[in-house]
Amino acid sequence: MEVVFNFFANSEHQILFILPFIVMTVATLVLQRLLPKADNSRQSGRMAAYDDLHREAYIAAIIAAVVTIVVFEIRGGPEPFVLIWKPLLSTIMILPFGYAVALFIGGVSGMTRNAA
Repeated sequence: MEVVFNFFANSEHQILFILPFIVMTVATLVLQRLLPKADNSRQSGRMAAYDDLHREAYIAAIIAAVVTIVVFEIRGGPEPFVLIWKPLLSTIMILPFGYAVALFIGGVSGMTRNAA
């Protein structure tokens, strides 16, 4: 457990792993409120009553990547190549987890349920 705490105590790891996770989760949930409802007329069964937040997740992924790159560049780094690709790769690795947490929060709170 100490290894995990030491890993995330590093400011670079906070920017590369925690920041995109939080931005992805929050942006997905905020965009769910802002964007118009998706057309679910072609869906049937139990899943027709729920939004899967995929549109919001695509936009939130771009937002998370941009925020991570900007914050990482503000922090500074060794060379321009690392300043762009390192945050992009870490963001791509973290995105599924942020999306999963957003789906869980939306499902538990009832945000993803369509009025039927």
